[in-house]
Amino acid sequence: MENTPVQLRARFEAVVREHGDDVLRVAMMQLSNRADAEDVVQETFLRYATSAPRFVSKEHEKAWLLRVAINLAKDMRKTVWNQKTMQLIPEQCGCIPFKEKTTDVYDAVMTLPEKYRMVVHLFYYEGYSVREISDLTGLREPTIKTQLSRGRALLKDILEGAESYAF
Repeated sequence: MENTPVQLRARFEAVVREHGDDVLRVAMMQLSNRADAEDVVQETFLRYATSAPRFVSKEHEKAWLLRVAINLAKDMRKTVWNQKTMQLIPEQCGCIPFKEKTTDVYDAVMTLPEKYRMVVHLFYYEGYSVREISDLTGLREPTIKTQLSRGRALLKDILEGAESYAF
């Protein structure tokens, strides 16, 4: 039986509500720029809507969405525009920075180099196992374990350094 447009729209809206924040977080981890991350989220769900993939489970659906978002973010970072432009510091452009509710740990994770930031985010924030991260990123499991270990060490240094300056 074929779905009606109303059923398809309702299903699409449910998927966006369920996974939209996860896709945005992954895009932010890759790009560190909310506007670009929102573009990636929009393109990810556009591809979901136009390709109408079939999934065996909710986890498979989420993994597909995250994989598409990761690939789109990587492609966006490779564009000539992003390579030739400089990130503006909010104070330089006279705008008020958008500040999401964050924690010290999240802020510390965001300062990690991209390769560590992504695996730490997927492992701790999204709850993926090393094997699942390997499948999502295309990296080997030993590489994921090494990046997690190094990322944890860097986080420890960052957070201990922040504590020494706390009053």
